Amino acid sequence: MVVFLEKEGTKRSTLEINTIEAFTQKTYRDLISTSHHQKNDYFLCRIRTVDGQTNCYDARQLCKYVFEMVISPKQRLIRVKNFKDPLSHSKIADISFFRLKHDTEEKMRSEYMGNHSDFLASNCFRNKIFYREDAMYALSVNFDLQESKRVPIIGKKQVFSLFATIIVILLISTFLVVILERESFLRTDVFPNKKLIGV
Repeated sequence: MVVFLEKEGTKRSTLEINTIEAFTQKTYRDLISTSHHQKNDYFLCRIRTVDGQTNCYDARQLCKYVFEMVISPKQRLIRVKNFKDPLSHSKIADISFFRLKHDTEEKMRSEYMGNHSDFLASNCFRNKIFYREDAMYALSVNFDLQESKRVPIIGKKQVFSLFATIIVILLISTFLVVILERESFLRTDVFPNKKLIGV
């Protein structure tokens, strides 16, 4: 038995439901039937790599591998963490999301939902894939707490000016001390100690 993966404008592809899903190590048959038994639609992803390979994965598991939530001082956002196929390690060209509805007679016919750009842009899209679990909390978290560079109170130019000023002050002080010492030395030579003679 196969799942038909149909996307408008592309060639229809199929997925054998007895294939083992890489992340969960369960067959797609088991994953689909478990999801449908819980009255939930099942979502799967088809990756197309830059070299033309295609692989399918459980959508939730693949999203945890590819995307992450980034928390910064100003916002929370979803971004790409690892844009390589988990099996082939080739760079991903496109991720297509497909839904297999639980409330239809054609349970093995999928419906195209969107691509990785839709996942990044739409919280509603993400929540459909993760059911009741908020995608923001289902994905791995990365903190980006880099603060803007602090402007130093004293710049390099100010430090150089301060250093030059200190040197000039030291030179002037030394010069004054030398002059004063010389004057006191000259005074002692001009006016030698005279003994006072009492009258």
